[in-house]
Amino acid sequence: MSFVEACEHLAKQVNMSLPDDESPHEKAQRIQRERGIESMHAAAKFYFSNLSSPNSIKALEYLKKRNISTETIIAFGIGYSCDYDSLVKHLLSLGFDYKTMKYCGLVYEKNGHYSDFFALRLIIPIINAKGEVIAFGGRIIDTSSGAKYKNSLETALFLKRTTLFGVNLVKRNQHAEKPSYLILVEGYMDAISLYQAGIHNVIASMGTALHLDQCKEIKRYCDNIYVCFDGDAAGQNATWKSLQRLNDAGLNVKVVSLTDGMDPDDAVNKLGRDGFLKIVDTALPMIDYMLKTTSLKYDLNTSHGNNEFAKAAVSILSEFDIVTRDAYLNQVSELSSIGVDTLRAFSLGKIKNNITASSKSVADDVITKAENSTEVKESDWRASVLAERYILSYYFDNKKITDLSILDEECFKYPPYKKIFQSIMSTERNILVGDLYDIVPESRDEIIKIASYVSQTPVANRDTFYTQCCNHLLQHYKAKRVLQISELIKLSSNIEEINKLKNELRTLTVLKNKRTNSEEEDHV
Repeated sequence: MSFVEACEHLAKQVNMSLPDDESPHEKAQRIQRERGIESMHAAAKFYFSNLSSPNSIKALEYLKKRNISTETIIAFGIGYSCDYDSLVKHLLSLGFDYKTMKYCGLVYEKNGHYSDFFALRLIIPIINAKGEVIAFGGRIIDTSSGAKYKNSLETALFLKRTTLFGVNLVKRNQHAEKPSYLILVEGYMDAISLYQAGIHNVIASMGTALHLDQCKEIKRYCDNIYVCFDGDAAGQNATWKSLQRLNDAGLNVKVVSLTDGMDPDDAVNKLGRDGFLKIVDTALPMIDYMLKTTSLKYDLNTSHGNNEFAKAAVSILSEFDIVTRDAYLNQVSELSSIGVDTLRAFSLGKIKNNITASSKSVADDVITKAENSTEVKESDWRASVLAERYILSYYFDNKKITDLSILDEECFKYPPYKKIFQSIMSTERNILVGDLYDIVPESRDEIIKIASYVSQTPVANRDTFYTQCCNHLLQHYKAKRVLQISELIKLSSNIEEINKLKNELRTLTVLKNKRTNSEEEDHV
C-alpha cells in the first residue's frame, strides 16, 4: 500500500476518520476508485455464481477436463460469463452506472449498447496484494472462435507493469510460513495447477516479458526466484529480458528447464507435486542457464562452432560486473577450447563496444574511470552517508525553509538516499516521510533512520550541522568533478569544448581554494 492507503486502511479498522485535506479533484478520484473496486468485486461474485447456472455446463466440463477441483475454483474465484448482457443488467440493478463499468474495463460500447467485455469466457479474477479485484482474465471455451485469452485493458485500477497474478495468495500464505523462494510461471492456468498440487509459492507474470516494477514487487516477498516459463519459450528474447530485469532488481534468479515442450501445467499434472519439485531442484543459476542454452545453438566439435559460441558467450557476460565475468570465463574457455586470456581480451573489447552502442560518450567512460581510480576510504564513505541522512532528515523536519537546490544529485553516493533526493527535486508535490515507502520500498530501515535522525541533534545545533553536512557533500563532489574534467581535457581535441571545461575547472578550483583558506583560518 501507499502511505495514504495504509493510513486509510488502519483508520477503517478502528472506525476513525482521517483529516480531510484532499482537494476536490483528489476526493473525486478517490471516490471513483472506491466505486470501481466495489463494482469489480460485484462482477467477480456474479461470474462465480454463474458456475451454478445450467448455462455454464461447457465451462464446468472444461474445468473438469483440466482437473481443476471445486476447492481450487473457490480459492481463485473462478467464474463464467454466460452471455453479453446479464452482467450489465446485474450491475445496473446494484446501482452501478455505465461510467463506472467503463472505468473498470468491464464493458464495451457499440452503437450506444453496452456489452460484457468477457462474454462467453471462463473468468479468472486478477487480485492485488490488498485482496482487491482489479482486472480479469478470460479464457475462451469454444476454441472455434475468438482469441484464446483475453485480459482486461489497462485502467486506473489495473497497471500491467506492476501486477502479478497470485500475489494475494502468496501474501496470505506468508503469514503461516515465509517461502524461501517463489516460482514464477507465465500463465494463469500454470499458477492455478501448481497451487492445486500443493505448491503455493507460485505467481504468474502478466505476459512473458517482465517489467522492472513487477520484479521489484517480487523482491518485497522473497529474494530468490525460480523462473519456469513454457519449454518452447526458453531462449526467446522476451524470456532473457525477464531474467535480466529480475537480476537488476536484486533477486537471485534460477531457471527451471522443462523438457519435451511441456509447460508447468502439463508437468505438474504428469509428474505430480513431488516430481515437479524434483525438476525445480535442478534449476540452474541464470548465467549458467544462459550459457548452456547458447552452447546448444553451436556445434562445439568444430573450430567455427567454438569460435561463434565464445563470441556469443562473451557478449552475454559483458552485461554483468567484472567479478561475474571473470568467474565464468573459465567455464566458457572449457566449453570452447579457447584460452582464458584471449577471452578476457575479447571481453574488454566487447564492453567498450557496448558502451558505444548504448550511446554513451567518451566523457561517460572517463568519468567512470575517474570514479574507480579515486580511493574511497570506509570512514569517508560512512561520513558521506551520515551527512546525506542528516540532510534528508533535516529537510523533512523543515520542508518550508529548506532549499536542497544547492546540491547536485551526484553529491549523494548512497543509492536509496540519491533516489529520495531525485524524487524530492523532480516533483512539485509536498513529499511526506510516509511517501518514502513507495519511493524506496526496499529500504524501510533507512526510512526509519531518516525520520528520527535530526532529533538526535540538539535544537540549537541543527542549522549549523545541516550547513556543515551540505558543505561536506559539495566538497567531495567538486573534488571528484575536478579529476573528471582534468582527464576530459587531456582526451579532448575540440578547442571549444576544452575552453568550456577549463572555465568549469577554474570555477571549481577557486571554490575549492576558498574553502581550503577558510578551513585554515578556522584552524588558526
